[in-house]
Amino acid sequence: MYWQYFLVIIPLMGAALISLGLTLIASRYRSALGSRPFAILTLAITVWTLGYALSLVSGDLTTKLFWTDVIYIGIVVVPVAWVTLAMQYADDRQQLTRRTIILLSIMPIVTLLCVWTNSFHGLFRSNISLVNSGELTILDAQMGPLFWVHTAYSYILFLYGTVTIAQTFMRSTPQQRKQAGTLLIGGCIPWLGNMIYLVGLSPIDSIDMTPFAFTLTAIILGWGLFRYQLFDIIPIAREVVIENIRDGVIVLDPQKRVVDINPAAITILRQPNRSMIGKPAELLFARYHDRFDYLWGTQDARVELQIDHGSQPLIFDTRITQLQDKRGVHTGYLIVVRDITERKQNEQILYQAKEMAEAANIAKNSFIGTMSHELRTPLTTIIGYCELLQRQADDLETVQLTEDLSAIWSAGHHLLALVNNLLDLSKIEAGQMALFIDEFDISMLVDEIITTTRPIVESYANTFIVNCSLDIGTMSSDPTKIRQILFNLLSNAAKFTERGTVTLEVQREEMNGTAWIMFNITDTGIGIDPAKISYLFEAFTQADSSTTRRYGGTGLGLSLSRHLCQMLDGDITVVSTMGEGSTFTVRLPNSLSCSFDSQSLLAVDQDDFHPPSQPLLQPSASDSQSSLS
Repeated sequence: MYWQYFLVIIPLMGAALISLGLTLIASRYRSALGSRPFAILTLAITVWTLGYALSLVSGDLTTKLFWTDVIYIGIVVVPVAWVTLAMQYADDRQQLTRRTIILLSIMPIVTLLCVWTNSFHGLFRSNISLVNSGELTILDAQMGPLFWVHTAYSYILFLYGTVTIAQTFMRSTPQQRKQAGTLLIGGCIPWLGNMIYLVGLSPIDSIDMTPFAFTLTAIILGWGLFRYQLFDIIPIAREVVIENIRDGVIVLDPQKRVVDINPAAITILRQPNRSMIGKPAELLFARYHDRFDYLWGTQDARVELQIDHGSQPLIFDTRITQLQDKRGVHTGYLIVVRDITERKQNEQILYQAKEMAEAANIAKNSFIGTMSHELRTPLTTIIGYCELLQRQADDLETVQLTEDLSAIWSAGHHLLALVNNLLDLSKIEAGQMALFIDEFDISMLVDEIITTTRPIVESYANTFIVNCSLDIGTMSSDPTKIRQILFNLLSNAAKFTERGTVTLEVQREEMNGTAWIMFNITDTGIGIDPAKISYLFEAFTQADSSTTRRYGGTGLGLSLSRHLCQMLDGDITVVSTMGEGSTFTVRLPNSLSCSFDSQSLLAVDQDDFHPPSQPLLQPSASDSQSSLS
């Protein structure tokens, strides 16, 4: 007696339950693209099928109208949810915006309001009555113009969404085609049922076949959800990112079978189109199986492959990454193959250039060292004989000869100083400059510096002032290197100061529990442009090229002094004002540890510092002054 009820109600209730289950499952994949519109779609189907079942079992007109009005909540939502799902699945981000969704929702809201207020205007349906269809009592009505507007709008959205998914289906990989195909079939079935109902071909008079078609839709979508993991691998702009990327991309399943391969990988591996889909990855890398065997078990592995392409082999950086789902279950592998041939060639060129530069630098240092030694010996002899001749000429009172010999001595001594600086600089660059640590009295070292540099300072009619306490104490460092630093700085100060003052001030300071010795060399000379101080300590440079022509110099003294200070764990700083003078500050630790390379001692002479002997013929300066207290 009630077989028609069971025949009708059971499929509808089954579709409602399956759709509700799909809604709950989709809600667990909130971060997956497309999961939200899918959940809304299946929830709307639940409302539609469940409401239609309750409408059929209702006996009176009022109750049937109530459930029919409830049904339209699902009916108006389904088209919008369908087109939103299609656009998200195809990653149509430019079209799918919040504004688009709001505009798409206007018509459904208007339709729903018209349905619920139909008793006032009758534009959606009229002539409502109950008719018997076998054992079933069916609600019958004449559809008004607003119904057909709603129907046309719904079909337009359905058509757009279906075409969008079909386009995605055509350009997808086999795995993604199965997903898209599931959505297409599941989405089309209800609309076929709806068209059958609208044209009057329903097998049961006045029964809408659309809710019954949702039974098949629910089964198909549920099967696709579990069989093809609809929300595990969503095609995100695949045609733009993967298809056009220059790197080869290969996706494998857990059994190392090729699931997807992009055109770049096909070209790199010389495969015919996508014929490798579904085949073992070992066939792609058959020549390199020995290099791949140990990589599969690592989370992120990398190997370089050389693949022959024509006459020139190409080098590819190949990365293998294990893929896992949110539960940490292994789902496959991602292989990215990148052409690094040009980078490798550039690296080789840079390596060769570096080797050549290092070889040239070694050759340069060797040449400078050899030439410096070769030049220093005869120069020392020339200067020595010149001094002897000066004494003899002075005894014979031959003024002209004495002046000529003095010029020879000055030129020879200048050249010897240059050779010594070149030799020291080459030793530092070659790492062969040794330190000889000794404890010495600071005031005694300052006395030696005064004796050596006073003639030079006073030769420019300068006043030489020295402020150094006799009880300043001792320091542990390399005294020879400190003499050389101070000699270079004091000579510079004297050279660029005429009829002024050159001051050497020595102080002891405590900073952060460490004792430091500060040597301040101040002059009242020409000063230095602050903009040029940054490269003042570079080798073979001077702050102003015009000073080279006027004052001479090679630009080695300051560079060598900074290198020596850094070897002694200190540094040099300078403060200067154009036209007023400069202050160079040498900051050295009071105690220097002996942690230097002992092997370098074998390659260094003990005569690193060669200050000039006091000139025999130098102009006197009546205003010279010294203060050592």
